[in-house]
Amino acid sequence: MIAEIIQYSDFKMIPDILPPESHLFLRLQPIDMMSQWKRIGMVSDFTAEFFGQHQNLGNLTKNSVSTVVNELVENAAKFAKPRNGLIDLDLKFYSSLIKIEVRNIVSERMRGNFEMHIKRVLTGDIEKMYFDHLESLVSKADTSGIGYLLMYKDYPIRFGFQFKRLESDKHEVTVEAYLNIIEH
Repeated sequence: MIAEIIQYSDFKMIPDILPPESHLFLRLQPIDMMSQWKRIGMVSDFTAEFFGQHQNLGNLTKNSVSTVVNELVENAAKFAKPRNGLIDLDLKFYSSLIKIEVRNIVSERMRGNFEMHIKRVLTGDIEKMYFDHLESLVSKADTSGIGYLLMYKDYPIRFGFQFKRLESDKHEVTVEAYLNIIEH
Protein backbone atom coordinates (compact mmCIF):
# COMPACT_ATOMS: atom_id res chain seq x y z
CA MET A 1 0.00 0.00 0.00
CA ILE A 2 1.39 3.41 -0.99
CA ALA A 3 1.15 5.94 1.82
CA GLU A 4 -1.28 8.80 1.19
CA ILE A 5 0.30 12.08 2.34
CA ILE A 6 -1.52 15.39 2.73
CA GLN A 7 0.19 18.58 3.93
CA TYR A 8 -1.18 21.92 5.08
CA SER A 9 0.18 25.39 5.68
CA ASP A 10 3.91 25.78 6.37
CA PHE A 11 4.93 22.12 6.52
CA LYS A 12 8.70 21.81 5.99
CA MET A 13 9.12 25.59 6.06
CA ILE A 14 12.66 24.77 7.17
CA PRO A 15 13.95 21.75 5.23
CA ASP A 16 15.42 18.85 7.20
CA ILE A 17 18.76 19.21 5.39
CA LEU A 18 19.42 22.62 7.00
CA PRO A 19 21.57 21.92 10.08
CA PRO A 20 20.23 23.45 13.31
CA GLU A 21 22.32 25.34 15.83
CA SER A 22 20.90 23.11 18.58
CA HIS A 23 18.80 19.92 18.49
CA LEU A 24 16.84 17.91 21.05
CA PHE A 25 14.89 14.72 20.31
CA LEU A 26 12.66 12.92 22.81
CA ARG A 27 10.53 9.79 22.37
CA LEU A 28 7.58 9.61 24.74
CA GLN A 29 4.88 7.06 25.44
CA PRO A 30 1.31 8.40 25.45
CA ILE A 31 0.38 6.12 28.34
CA ASP A 32 3.07 7.78 30.49
CA MET A 33 1.75 11.21 29.63
CA MET A 34 -1.90 10.23 30.18
CA SER A 35 -1.33 8.52 33.52
CA GLN A 36 0.87 11.34 34.83
CA TRP A 37 -0.23 14.66 33.28
CA LYS A 38 2.46 16.44 35.30
CA ARG A 39 5.06 14.76 33.08
CA ILE A 40 3.88 16.80 30.10
CA GLY A 41 4.63 19.98 32.05
CA MET A 42 8.00 18.61 33.07
CA VAL A 43 8.91 17.80 29.45
CA SER A 44 7.68 21.23 28.32
CA ASP A 45 9.61 23.09 31.00
CA PHE A 46 12.74 21.03 30.32
CA THR A 47 12.69 21.82 26.60
CA ALA A 48 12.18 25.53 27.33
CA GLU A 49 15.12 25.55 29.76
CA PHE A 50 17.28 23.53 27.35
CA PHE A 51 16.88 26.10 24.59
CA GLY A 52 16.71 29.01 27.02
CA GLN A 53 20.18 28.26 28.34
CA HIS A 54 21.56 27.90 24.82
CA GLN A 55 20.50 31.38 23.75
CA ASN A 56 20.01 33.22 27.05
CA LEU A 57 16.31 33.53 26.37
CA GLY A 58 14.13 35.59 28.66
CA ASN A 59 11.35 34.18 30.81
CA LEU A 60 8.61 35.31 28.41
CA THR A 61 10.19 33.40 25.54
CA LYS A 62 10.85 30.31 27.67
CA ASN A 63 7.23 30.40 28.80
CA SER A 64 6.11 30.55 25.15
CA VAL A 65 8.25 27.54 24.24
CA SER A 66 6.96 25.60 27.25
CA THR A 67 3.32 26.45 26.50
CA VAL A 68 3.53 25.43 22.83
CA VAL A 69 5.37 22.16 23.61
CA ASN A 70 2.87 21.42 26.38
CA GLU A 71 -0.13 21.90 24.09
CA LEU A 72 1.33 19.81 21.26
CA VAL A 73 2.46 16.91 23.48
CA GLU A 74 -0.83 16.94 25.39
CA ASN A 75 -2.80 16.68 22.14
CA ALA A 76 -0.54 13.91 20.85
CA ALA A 77 -0.99 11.96 24.09
CA LYS A 78 -4.78 12.41 24.23
CA PHE A 79 -5.42 11.29 20.68
CA ALA A 80 -2.68 8.68 20.18
CA LYS A 81 -3.44 5.23 18.86
CA PRO A 82 -2.64 2.75 20.17
CA ARG A 83 -2.26 3.79 23.79
CA ASN A 84 1.12 2.07 23.87
CA GLY A 85 2.32 3.90 20.75
CA LEU A 86 5.02 6.53 20.65
CA ILE A 87 5.19 10.31 20.43
CA ASP A 88 8.27 11.79 18.80
CA LEU A 89 9.16 15.29 19.97
CA ASP A 90 11.86 16.88 17.85
CA LEU A 91 13.05 20.42 18.57
CA LYS A 92 15.57 22.34 16.51
CA PHE A 93 16.92 25.84 17.04
CA TYR A 94 17.65 28.07 14.01
CA SER A 95 18.92 31.58 14.79
CA SER A 96 15.59 33.20 15.76
CA LEU A 97 13.21 30.23 15.36
CA ILE A 98 12.56 27.05 17.26
CA LYS A 99 11.03 24.30 15.15
CA ILE A 100 8.92 22.04 17.35
CA GLU A 101 7.83 18.84 15.61
CA VAL A 102 5.48 16.35 17.21
CA ARG A 103 4.60 13.06 15.50
CA ASN A 104 2.22 10.33 16.61
CA ILE A 105 -0.17 7.66 15.33
CA VAL A 106 -3.93 8.20 15.41
CA SER A 107 -7.08 6.41 14.26
CA GLU A 108 -9.00 7.24 11.08
CA ARG A 109 -11.68 9.03 13.11
CA MET A 110 -9.18 11.14 15.08
CA ARG A 111 -7.34 12.06 11.91
CA GLY A 112 -10.58 13.16 10.25
CA ASN A 113 -11.62 15.26 13.25
CA PHE A 114 -8.21 16.91 13.53
CA GLU A 115 -7.88 17.54 9.81
CA MET A 116 -11.34 19.14 9.72
CA HIS A 117 -10.42 21.35 12.70
CA ILE A 118 -7.15 22.42 11.06
CA LYS A 119 -8.92 23.34 7.81
CA ARG A 120 -11.36 25.54 9.77
CA VAL A 121 -8.54 27.22 11.69
CA LEU A 122 -6.49 27.84 8.53
CA THR A 123 -9.40 29.50 6.71
CA GLY A 124 -11.27 31.18 9.55
CA ASP A 125 -11.07 34.34 11.60
CA ILE A 126 -8.97 33.22 14.59
CA GLU A 127 -10.18 35.96 16.94
CA LYS A 128 -13.84 35.25 16.20
CA MET A 129 -13.37 31.48 16.40
CA TYR A 130 -11.55 31.83 19.73
CA PHE A 131 -14.23 33.98 21.37
CA ASP A 132 -17.06 31.88 19.89
CA HIS A 133 -15.37 28.81 21.38
CA LEU A 134 -15.04 30.50 24.78
CA GLU A 135 -18.74 31.38 24.72
CA SER A 136 -19.63 27.78 23.88
CA LEU A 137 -17.73 26.61 26.97
CA VAL A 138 -20.39 28.19 29.17
CA SER A 139 -22.85 25.47 28.19
CA LYS A 140 -20.42 22.52 27.97
CA ALA A 141 -17.20 21.31 29.56
CA ASP A 142 -15.49 20.33 26.29
CA THR A 143 -12.39 22.48 25.66
CA SER A 144 -11.29 20.46 22.65
CA GLY A 145 -9.87 22.59 19.87
CA ILE A 146 -9.13 25.71 21.87
CA GLY A 147 -5.38 25.07 22.13
CA TYR A 148 -4.57 25.74 18.47
CA LEU A 149 -6.80 28.81 18.46
CA LEU A 150 -4.98 30.13 21.52
CA MET A 151 -1.54 29.48 20.03
CA TYR A 152 -2.42 31.14 16.70
CA LYS A 153 -3.97 34.06 18.55
CA ASP A 154 -1.32 34.71 21.22
CA TYR A 155 2.07 33.58 19.91
CA PRO A 156 4.39 34.52 17.02
CA ILE A 157 3.96 31.05 15.52
CA ARG A 158 3.45 29.33 12.19
CA PHE A 159 2.24 25.76 11.81
CA GLY A 160 2.63 22.99 9.28
CA PHE A 161 0.63 19.76 9.30
CA GLN A 162 1.13 16.41 7.61
CA PHE A 163 -1.29 13.49 7.58
CA LYS A 164 0.01 10.16 6.33
CA ARG A 165 -2.18 7.06 5.97
CA LEU A 166 -0.16 4.01 7.00
CA GLU A 167 -3.01 1.49 7.14
CA SER A 168 -6.80 1.72 7.03
CA ASP A 169 -7.11 2.79 10.69
CA LYS A 170 -3.54 3.89 11.35
CA HIS A 171 -2.44 7.41 10.45
CA GLU A 172 0.76 9.27 11.23
CA VAL A 173 0.16 12.91 12.15
CA THR A 174 3.03 15.37 12.20
CA VAL A 175 2.62 18.90 13.51
CA GLU A 176 5.39 21.43 13.02
CA ALA A 177 5.34 24.66 15.00
CA TYR A 178 7.77 27.41 14.08
CA LEU A 179 8.05 29.73 17.06
CA ASN A 180 9.79 33.08 16.62
CA ILE A 181 11.81 33.53 19.81
CA ILE A 182 12.90 37.12 19.31
CA GLU A 183 11.30 39.00 22.22
CA HIS A 184 9.72 42.33 21.37
